[in-house]
Amino acid sequence: MKCKQGDIAIVLGRSVHAGKLVEVISPAPLCDFTLPNSVEHYRSTPGRWVIKSLGSPFYYSLGDGMYGTGTDHMLQPLSGETEVSKLEFTNEISA
Repeated sequence: MKCKQGDIAIVLGRSVHAGKLVEVISPAPLCDFTLPNSVEHYRSTPGRWVIKSLGSPFYYSLGDGMYGTGTDHMLQPLSGETEVSKLEFTNEISA
């Protein structure tokens, strides 16, 4: 997996969250669980992380919307070597 607990990562892909900065909290449990903001979450699948938004809330979440889950392949951990301009994500707005 690319990410590890404690990483700051950017969401990649074609999601409405593409470009969002998140903190990688922990591997998502493979059973029903409660997010850190006390919201119940269904069981996850291998390769998913519990993540915390470092900006605006996730649009689909309950509670305060600051926590959710994300797949490892859709997250790019940031480091001093990461060039954001070269990351592959699309967050296009159609007119």
